[in-house]
Amino acid sequence: MLLLILSTLFLTTIYSSNAASDDVITFDVRLLDGGDITYSFNRSEYGDCIYTSHHQQVTCMVKRKYKSVVDKWKYNPLQLKYLSVNCMEQTYYANNRHACICVNGSDAANPGKSKQHDNLHYCHLTTLPEGMFAKLSQLTLLDLSSNAIKEVQEDTFAGLFSLKYLDISHNPIGSIAVKFLCDLHMIEVLKLKNISMSSKTFHKRILYCSSSLKQLKYIDLSDNHIESIPNQLFDSIPNVQTLIIRNNWINFISVTAFFGASNLKYLDLSKNHLPAIQNSFCKFMYQVRYINISSNRLTHLDIDDMSNCETMTVFDTSMNMIHEIKGRLSQRSDLQVFNASGNGIKNISDRFLLNATNLIVMDLSNNELHQISAEVFNNMTKLKVLKLNGNNFNDTVDILDIFNYTRNLESLNISSNVIRYIVNGTFQLLNSLQTLDISNNSISKTFSDTFKGMQSLKALYLDHNNIRDINRTSLLPLTSLEIIDLSHNMIDNIIDNVTMPETLTHVNLEENILSKFPKCFNKTNLKSLNLRSNIIATMKGNRTKDLQSLERIDLSFNQLDSFDNASFINMTSLSDLNLSFNIISGNLSADVFCGTENLTILNLKKNYISNIEKFFSFHWTKTITHLDLSFNYIQQINSLMSHESNNQSDHLLRELNLEHDYIHDISRDAFLGFLNLRQVNLRNNMLRTIQPFNIAYKTEFLLQNNPLQCNCNMSWLSDSYVTVGKHKVSTFDYEVGTCVVQPKNIELPVRKVLKNQFRCKVVNDCDQMCDCFSDNSKTSEIDYIDCNGLIGYMPEILSRDAKIIYLDGNRIPILKLPEHYSPDFLTTELYLNKSQIGFIEDIFFSGFDKLETLDLSKNKIPTLPTAIFNNLLNLKNLYLSDNNIQTVSPLWFNGLSLKILNLNGNKIHHISQTFLSKIDGMHSLRYLQLQNNPWQCDCKNRNFRIWLKTSGKVVRHRYDIDCYRDSKPLLSVHLSEFVCKVEESHAKRRGIITAVIIALICLVIVMSAAIYYRRDLIAVLYVKLGVGCLRHKYEINRPYDAYLIYDTNDAKCSDWIKKSLLIFLEKRRNPYNIVTTDRSKLSSSVANTENTQLQESKSCIFIINNTVMSNSWCVENFHRAWNYARKNPKFKLIIIVFGDIELNLLEQEMRVMLSQGQYITARSKSVWDRLIYELPNPETGFRSVRGEDDVSENDVIIYSASSNILDEYGSVSMPSHKFM
Repeated sequence: MLLLILSTLFLTTIYSSNAASDDVITFDVRLLDGGDITYSFNRSEYGDCIYTSHHQQVTCMVKRKYKSVVDKWKYNPLQLKYLSVNCMEQTYYANNRHACICVNGSDAANPGKSKQHDNLHYCHLTTLPEGMFAKLSQLTLLDLSSNAIKEVQEDTFAGLFSLKYLDISHNPIGSIAVKFLCDLHMIEVLKLKNISMSSKTFHKRILYCSSSLKQLKYIDLSDNHIESIPNQLFDSIPNVQTLIIRNNWINFISVTAFFGASNLKYLDLSKNHLPAIQNSFCKFMYQVRYINISSNRLTHLDIDDMSNCETMTVFDTSMNMIHEIKGRLSQRSDLQVFNASGNGIKNISDRFLLNATNLIVMDLSNNELHQISAEVFNNMTKLKVLKLNGNNFNDTVDILDIFNYTRNLESLNISSNVIRYIVNGTFQLLNSLQTLDISNNSISKTFSDTFKGMQSLKALYLDHNNIRDINRTSLLPLTSLEIIDLSHNMIDNIIDNVTMPETLTHVNLEENILSKFPKCFNKTNLKSLNLRSNIIATMKGNRTKDLQSLERIDLSFNQLDSFDNASFINMTSLSDLNLSFNIISGNLSADVFCGTENLTILNLKKNYISNIEKFFSFHWTKTITHLDLSFNYIQQINSLMSHESNNQSDHLLRELNLEHDYIHDISRDAFLGFLNLRQVNLRNNMLRTIQPFNIAYKTEFLLQNNPLQCNCNMSWLSDSYVTVGKHKVSTFDYEVGTCVVQPKNIELPVRKVLKNQFRCKVVNDCDQMCDCFSDNSKTSEIDYIDCNGLIGYMPEILSRDAKIIYLDGNRIPILKLPEHYSPDFLTTELYLNKSQIGFIEDIFFSGFDKLETLDLSKNKIPTLPTAIFNNLLNLKNLYLSDNNIQTVSPLWFNGLSLKILNLNGNKIHHISQTFLSKIDGMHSLRYLQLQNNPWQCDCKNRNFRIWLKTSGKVVRHRYDIDCYRDSKPLLSVHLSEFVCKVEESHAKRRGIITAVIIALICLVIVMSAAIYYRRDLIAVLYVKLGVGCLRHKYEINRPYDAYLIYDTNDAKCSDWIKKSLLIFLEKRRNPYNIVTTDRSKLSSSVANTENTQLQESKSCIFIINNTVMSNSWCVENFHRAWNYARKNPKFKLIIIVFGDIELNLLEQEMRVMLSQGQYITARSKSVWDRLIYELPNPETGFRSVRGEDDVSENDVIIYSASSNILDEYGSVSMPSHKFM
């Protein structure tokens, strides 16, 4: 009874299913109380087909004969008992899922023919014509869910007098007739789920019929767009017991909506938009037992509104927004299950469940309760399940008094709270408790009486706490305990001192800090032990001596590196051992697992094992069915079983995983003796070649992602079967994927590699610049040669027996035949493409008379000797594409019977009539390629145009042959346009040439001037147009714009500064802030500040004249400014040249800057533009600082040089503010 109620409480999906066997197909409708309605039928090949006579179309889930289906519908319709066509759920055909298989009457096979072949196509069921089921009066079940039906008409289901089950769910029905059900007098189950039904359609009373549907018991209207329930819904459906309207948009329900619902037992209104429950909600529902209003928008719950719901046994209000529960249950209430989880409940009225004497299950989980009055549980003597998890309880003291009224509890969940400790004797009154969940709290230890009085407890969950200390005797009272979960805590080896109940069968200690295998379970009946993710390093036999009943142990993600011979000696019942993700290393062939006589699953993944030779020679390994050794370091496998054991057939191994093990060599006898082996995973190893393994039974070998070479030892993979001993084995059991084909190292799927492409490398008689290969590993004959890296010469050694020679991708401008070469090669294919060949000796191919394919494409050949191919009488394929050939000689092809001739991508302008005649006479020719040449559409190609249209069918892509001048397809140009134009006069040509030369000279002069005056041009662009992207970037947080240095001994220079330079700058709207000093009049106090003034300036202006080198102060300051500019990228040294100067008298740094053109001449017309461009934008708010010399306060600058001499100009952004 309890299990039934629990399944009802937590049922979130209402569904139907159809189960099929070979002879019977069953349709089940699961009811809300756990029961179901079942419809079973003898399987029929016509049950998954629909025949639409209006369109003469048969629509089936699988392939069916058109005639047989139509005959059944026309002549034996009463034999059809069920129809189930769900096109969107069709998954039989991988490439065409979610569609039905259809055939129309006009496409069906001719009945008069002996063989029938219907023309099938994929379609969907979209329409249901009126009366299409009229003859199916014995049809009991009709399932048309998951289709593309758009309309249901009034007479669509007319004539279905025996129908009991109708499902048209999951269809995009846009229109549904009002009385579409009125012929279905026997209908019991109606499913209208997810058909886009709106309130407007629902309120048309589509369920109303003049003769009531008295047999209808089950209605599913979920997943639609219904906003409210119409009044008198149950007028014509008085006997409905189950109504499901979940996942709609219902926001209001009138009390009269359920008028007449006297037989309704199960009501599901979950996942709607209900804000509240109306008063007297159950007024007309006299027998209702199950009400689900979960996942709505309820903000409060007054149980008084449910006073009429006295027959209700299950009430689900979970996943709403309820903060408070008030009211009081009716004294006659039969409520057994109450679910209010997932709300925001903070308070519960003491009176709320005062009359809940029959309550068995109460779920208040995932709310905001931090305390709850014990009076709430008064009279709950039958309560079996209490869930308080996911709340805010701090200590068990907050819930201790509850247990005075709930002594019959069998399951208690207080997980995911903030409980820090458990008071002694908290649960001592719960003598019947079988399951206790205290996980996900903050408990750090247990005490001696923590679990006192809990002799019936079978499952204890203490995972995800902070437990460090477990009292030695705290678990002794749990005499019936079978399961304990202590995972995700901080438990160390102190657990060895804890006395465990003998009844324990399952223990979880995952994610703790155990460093040793716990020995506290030796006297228990333990069957499963999880020690995953600890720090266990060793496993000694004295700690596992009494674990005979242990069946499964997980030691993965520890630090185990070795075992002693007694580690598993007493684990005689062990069947599943997980040792993955440890550090076990070395040889695994030792008998370290002795004693595990029933071991079936062994996981050693991700360790450091390097040797597994003879691993299955020990008797205990015979029972292993699954062995995982992936992600280890096993490089070689010779034999997994000793020779003495090879003849035995009692090994049960079925799956062996050796993936990612760095295996590069594996013997054919590696798996000899394993008669039950079904799969070996060798993916992602280092295998370069494989041979069929000596195993006679059907075993799948997974070999993908290995660097396999398609050598001759693997040619057996090109066959369907290979002989292993006396047995034939399918090569498709070897899932190889791809391998590398020599000699070009092309990776291909193995199943697409031809048998003659499996080649072995040959070293003898092979040139050092070449790779030689043979088709047969048993001989040293060379069949294929591939030479790379040749520069200007042919290889010294070239075997005459080679069938195919690759000389492509080299650099051989002149192709000559060495004198020591054999005069009679047996080569059939010769590849010389991409070798930069420009000239070929006329006798080069004289020794290649067996040649069938010759590739000379993608070279630089302008022409060929006349008789170069005349002795190649077996030549079939000639590739001359992508060369520099301008004229094609017919004499090249004398005596040839080509099949393919490729002249694509050359420089051919015209084709002679002689060549065309040669092509016409070459009856073996199948393909001729001529596109991508500069064809001239003139009189010389007139015959070519005619030939191409009438006889040129062998020309491949002939409509892609374009005229060079206008790129028109040659065949689209009218024949009358193939004329030769008169040449232009020599005078006109000379005039054009002269004009072009003059234009080029002018262009050179303009470009030279622009380059020479580039600095002036850049400055003008900035001043006139504001283009300053190349300006120098200055430090903006400095008071001075420039520090001026010049020699005042030069009168002309000083006069120019005062009367021209400074006057120009002081008349600007934004004057510059300049600082300067005169060394001849400088006081000692000012001299001490000259370094500071330089560092407080954004730039330094240095004027070079013919006397500057005689002024030591100027030279000294120049060096200071030069060095400061090199260290500070945002500081700039600015130079101006005044007058004539002697370069050889200047400092080295000055000469460098002047030689690079980084100066401004005072005489230049663009001096002011250059000056404004080079200076930083003037800042406001600072006053000029002047010395006592005769230089005025309006000093300015002239030339600039970047801090980095190699940079021509920097970039500076222009500020928007002005000087004061």
